Amino acid sequence: MPTLPTNTAFRNAIQAMSVTGVTTHLDWPPGSIQPGDLPVAFCMPPGASLGDYQVTCINENRNRTMGFVICLEAVALDNAEQNYDLIAPAMDNLESAIDTALTSLANFYEYTLSSGTYGVGGTDYWAVIAEISIRSL
Repeated sequence: MPTLPTNTAFRNAIQAMSVTGVTTHLDWPPGSIQPGDLPVAFCMPPGASLGDYQVTCINENRNRTMGFVICLEAVALDNAEQNYDLIAPAMDNLESAIDTALTSLANFYEYTLSSGTYGVGGTDYWAVIAEISIRSL
């Protein structure tokens, strides 16, 4: 099994994900999104944690986390039914990309996918939001 990667290596792996159907991939949260760039995917800032620290044994109980967002369409630009129909396929494509990116990266990984609206630069977008975690134990 692989050793838990550094925060930088984890971030780079998430940034390198290519999600089918996404027009624009950004390595950081945008200040605004142009309509021609949609759907657009981007990473949120990473996080890290350490579980219970045990001085009497080897402690590898570390975690890495990162949010990943796919904005599909501005809420005000299209009707809800069409945007609703975009969500499930985007979730399927994101799941596939996460599985591909993380299978050889860490001993254990997990993610939570949700959907709804996400605001960027004062505009709300229909979105798929992932919270991705890897851990060593």
